[in-house]
Amino acid sequence: MQAAMNSATSVRRSRRRYGRYGCVRAATRFFCASLVCAAFATAGRVSAQTDATGLPAELQEIPGLRADMETEELLDSAMGAVMAGRLEDGRRILLHVVRREPEHLRALNDLGFVYERLAEEARAELIDPGRAEHFVDQAVDTYSEAAALAVEAEEFGVAEQLYYRILMHRPARASALRGLADVLAQTGRRLQAIGRYQDYIRTLEGRNDPLGFLELGRLYLAGDFWRQALEALERAASLDDRNPEIDAVMAEAYLKGDRLDEALRAARQATQKAPRQARYRDILAELELSRGDVEQAVIEARRAIDYTRDQLADTPRDARKLEALSRYYGTYERALRTILAEGKANPAVRVDLARAFQEHAAIQRSLALTRALHVLTGAQSIEREDPRLLEELASIQLALSMEAEATASCRRLLAIEPANTTAQKILEQIEAGRAGSRELRE
Repeated sequence: MQAAMNSATSVRRSRRRYGRYGCVRAATRFFCASLVCAAFATAGRVSAQTDATGLPAELQEIPGLRADMETEELLDSAMGAVMAGRLEDGRRILLHVVRREPEHLRALNDLGFVYERLAEEARAELIDPGRAEHFVDQAVDTYSEAAALAVEAEEFGVAEQLYYRILMHRPARASALRGLADVLAQTGRRLQAIGRYQDYIRTLEGRNDPLGFLELGRLYLAGDFWRQALEALERAASLDDRNPEIDAVMAEAYLKGDRLDEALRAARQATQKAPRQARYRDILAELELSRGDVEQAVIEARRAIDYTRDQLADTPRDARKLEALSRYYGTYERALRTILAEGKANPAVRVDLARAFQEHAAIQRSLALTRALHVLTGAQSIEREDPRLLEELASIQLALSMEAEATASCRRLLAIEPANTTAQKILEQIEAGRAGSRELRE
């Protein structure tokens, strides 16, 4: 587990990709962070006091520390102290690091471990049982914060182990049961996730959580247990009748049970509550197509496309939106082909279908280029100076109309290989395009 922690020592907030679990994770992090912060507030008040060594007051009496130590050195020193039986020294160092870097995953994990050791020590003393439970609470709160950070960084293996540590101490902790269920679902272990969600909805918090029942309904539906899905979704709707996502998933469950009229009613409710949500329009289009109302299916599918295109105007390289848009084009094309197959086509339908094929092909190309860009930009810093990588990166950036980024990549490439012909040609293309634009404006 320590090796996994070392691979994700610092997590940035900008890496949030929570999907439908985001609100729960954010709330969990806020709650746990407040508890962890309380644990080292006192240390924070005195840290500004330093002596001639430059060390903050709470670290001045700990042997082996220097003012110029990097975070990893401090963490190694902390765990060295812990292994030597100096738990309090280790705790003080780790609290100092966590105060300075609140999102340092390894520091939080190590701090949770120290609190567990302190709890064991307190139990062995047989003097104050409440003191041991206090340390357990601190370990659980610290692990909860670390688990939320691990999920945020998509370090799901680390998060899973942390949630199991929490549940070992507090088997009925609702946030940990929910967090573990989410991780299991995210990593494709549907049956295990269902079991954990069932545990979660038995808790006081879980039995009144509409989102918990919604996620359980999704998992049942993914496993074709549509009756159980409907039971969970009906409970979710009874707790929150304003959430259109519940209606949308319920529509999908009704469809799997061949209850088309009820599916249509649920899908229409979703679109009424969120008129510009493209996915709900696509679900409704599929249902209208199943019912035989092809013209209405075309209308709804086109709305899904238009709404998604509007969103992509601000984020043109959002891979998830591009994937969704490609699916919506598939629905639109099926509806138009159905009109052709029924012999009801006119020239306008044929033109619409021909344009849809072309637009869909362009979206699929953009999606492929975006995926390729993600692969290249995810390279380690040392790899980014490889001429082959820079050539490919600049070519893809140009294909995606990222002229400023392509120019920067070419300049980096020419700094490494001044005679690189690929970089020269790309820069010539960019300049030619700009010259053409100037001529049009003039």
